[in-house]
Amino acid sequence: VGLTVDYQIVDNFYAKASVQYLDPEDADDSTTGYFRLQRSF
Repeated sequence: VGLTVDYQIVDNFYAKASVQYLDPEDADDSTTGYFRLQRSF
């Protein structure tokens, strides 16, 4: 299961956050993700 959010802070400047959740039957749960700032030219 995953979720990605894109947000425009101001013109040509964006934030992106992504989170993934994994729950396998024979292993521990795990959560991963990232946060990124991006500028457009």
